[in-house]
Parts: sequence; C-alpha cells; structure tokens
Amino acid sequence: MVESTSLPDMPPAGQGPQSEALLGSQQRSCVLSRIVRDYQGFLDDCIRLEQAPYFYVALWIAGVAGMIDRIELRTLFGGDYLISNWLGVWAAALLLAVVAGPMAYYVLGGFFHIRVLMCGGYRRFKVSRLIWLYSSWPIFLWTILVTVLDTVVYGDVYFTGQTNDALDTVTGVVFMLCLGYSI
Repeated sequence: MVESTSLPDMPPAGQGPQSEALLGSQQRSCVLSRIVRDYQGFLDDCIRLEQAPYFYVALWIAGVAGMIDRIELRTLFGGDYLISNWLGVWAAALLLAVVAGPMAYYVLGGFFHIRVLMCGGYRRFKVSRLIWLYSSWPIFLWTILVTVLDTVVYGDVYFTGQTNDALDTVTGVVFMLCLGYSI
C-alpha cells in the first residue's frame, strides 16, 4: 500500500477555519503583530495551509536583505565598495530585490528542501520553500534594520571604514539573537 504524502487531517489548502484565522480579512492587518507575538504558530499555520500571507512582500524583503548582504560581503573579503553612497546601495537593493527575492526563494528554498528530505521530512517542495522564507524573516528584517541604522548614524562616512565598533558589536549580538529566534 502506498502512503500519501499529504499532511494528515488537513483540509485542502485555503479552506477550513484555520484559513480564516490566518488569512481572514479582519486578520490581514494583524499579520505582522501575529508574527511578533506567535511566530511559531504563524509558521505552523503557513506550513499546514501551504499559504503565506503577503507572499510577494516576503519575497521582496528577502531580496532586499540578500542584495544588502551581497554589497556588504564584497567589502568583507577585502574589496572596495561597489557603490560608495547610501542612495546607490538602497536603489540597488530595492530594485534588484525584485529578481533576487524569487531567485533566493527557489534556489535557497531548494537547498532547504534537500535538507528536509535528508532529515526524513515531507516531500513537498512548496512547503520547504515556505519554511525557508518565513523562518528567515527575523534575519532579513534585522539586516534591513541595521542598514537603516547605519544609513542614519554614519551617513556616507560609513563607506570610508570609520565606524563605531561598539555599535557594530551590539548589532552583531542582536543578529545572533535573531538567528537563534529563527531556528
């Protein structure tokens, strides 16, 4: 007898009372507060229903954070900044995020799916990608918040390497907390 790969005791995606609890019109405005208050419950509902509220916004946020990381990584390994002012960094990150977000969703979500399969998890590619996308949100949002903070605090002096080490230490510690929260 062949076992089904569907999740047990689940209504079809987008149907049932859980769908209204996650995606109902009254709840749409509270998605961000639900993510903050009950992150694990939010992820469980997204996975169970195979739906994600504000999916395209989530993809774009992933793309913005990814582009900021790409710009920063070049300098981490001894290169010069590709862009030497914040206007250029933000323009590149916001515009290229439209392509980078979906690419990350499919490629990195695919690698995450392989990890799920290696651990004996469900064989649903879409579920694995949703888990990757929404479980990475704390890191994405922190990356964007730190970049906004660097923009405000340092201005374009940031690109000369004259930054405050204490502030960098605090942001690094909070990043590690976000990493732990997303796991």
